[in-house]
Amino acid sequence: MSSTAAAWRSVPVREVAKAIVGGGTPSREIQSLWNGGIPWVTPGELTKLDDKYLHETAESISKAGLAHSGAKLLPASALIVTTRATLGLVALAAGSITTNQGFKSIVFSAEADPNFYYHLFKIMKPEMVRRASGTTFLEISGRQFGAIVVPLPPIREQRRIAEILDMLDDQIRATEQIIAKLILTRAGLTTHLLSRMGDLQEVSLDNYLQRIDAGWSPDCPEIVPEDGSWGVLKVSAVSGGLYRPSESKLLPSSLGPRPALEVKDGDVLCVRANGVGELVGRVAYVETTPNRLMLSDKTLRLVPTALLDGFFLSVLLGTSGARRQIEARMGGSSSQKNISQAQLRSLLVIVPDLTTQRHISAVVRNTDSVIGENERTLDKLRLTGFGIVADLLTGRVRVPIEVAS
Repeated sequence: MSSTAAAWRSVPVREVAKAIVGGGTPSREIQSLWNGGIPWVTPGELTKLDDKYLHETAESISKAGLAHSGAKLLPASALIVTTRATLGLVALAAGSITTNQGFKSIVFSAEADPNFYYHLFKIMKPEMVRRASGTTFLEISGRQFGAIVVPLPPIREQRRIAEILDMLDDQIRATEQIIAKLILTRAGLTTHLLSRMGDLQEVSLDNYLQRIDAGWSPDCPEIVPEDGSWGVLKVSAVSGGLYRPSESKLLPSSLGPRPALEVKDGDVLCVRANGVGELVGRVAYVETTPNRLMLSDKTLRLVPTALLDGFFLSVLLGTSGARRQIEARMGGSSSQKNISQAQLRSLLVIVPDLTTQRHISAVVRNTDSVIGENERTLDKLRLTGFGIVADLLTGRVRVPIEVAS
């Protein structure tokens, strides 16, 4: 039979912890303190982590480094939480580990399940920011961290909730991996098909462009335009390689629109500038779009001649050969990379006849359709998951716990 668990308590973090542990950094000037096989992690490594557990670290320290620094050895299943500059990134230690001073880590008591609190701390960033202080960067003190109030359900209910949320995370991660593989497949399709074209010569893209239109970036609130309101696309509407009109901002009523910059069905949009160089030159084809969305200053509209299919152009610029040329040509600073219209026009490309272009486009479109289906599934999982996570972790929805009959 099943039964609903007993009432939850609310307690400060320090009451679910055996210890709250800070971190430290051995002196970089003493080589013997480093490379000794004891894993040592920095906050930046968690930004790239796509798993619940942290298995490997970029650096290690020695026993001497552990003894002569603020670093402390944490056991497996300790929850490491970034609490300096970058707040609220979390991971569970897969084995013994140390951290730098950018973390507060929780070694849990017997009545607290690390997996439950891993999921809980993923949604605790707003509370951490509220308690943090600092001028150069935000940091939360050990006292404030330990005072954060968290729910304490019965241990069996904690474990059941963690199992449910782990399954949801697994579904999301699996769908993300499918999408990533499909995108890689898409990138290689055109290169493979063009390699079978025989003696076609590379020519300048300029020969196949009527014009390039630049966009506009007024100061807009972070509100998605609705009900036919004018808006401006964010660069993220294009940089993923597929057109996402929801990535847009509402044009303030105090500003008049520029209809000439309105995006239309069949447009080919290209990222002109981005803080991430890998995203510069990314192209998206506009199958359909809501009305009254305008190009941003960081996007360009490439208008091909009648000899170049628009969708094929978007695919062509995603090939490995085009990407190498774009990366070689782009300029700008370390914080903002860009590519000019002249540099885009100078790209060397292989352009078969229109019939072949459309055949290749049809093959790639089929892959895009599958990617789109998986992205819609991912959106639903994330949307559903957001509500489930909040409900389960706050006790608004209780899970039945099996008990012996």
